[in-house]
Amino acid sequence: MKTKREFVFVQKALFSPISKSDFDIGKGALVDLELVTEALAEFLKLEYIKDSTCLSGNVLRLFQLRKVDFINREFQE
Repeated sequence: MKTKREFVFVQKALFSPISKSDFDIGKGALVDLELVTEALAEFLKLEYIKDSTCLSGNVLRLFQLRKVDFINREFQE
């Protein structure tokens, strides 16, 4: 049975030269919430808090992701 994939769309270019990971995400990027890394998810959450117009799509699901979700993914691979 296929599950509905959940995505977040980047509406504005995002850049983070001083975070744990260096991110440079262009406008129009599509983030699959089933594949997103913990570091990228946390970065996107912070950017959304600063500017709620930078992301669209299933932003609520992005904020529902917890550490345990990323740990469970590691065991599934």
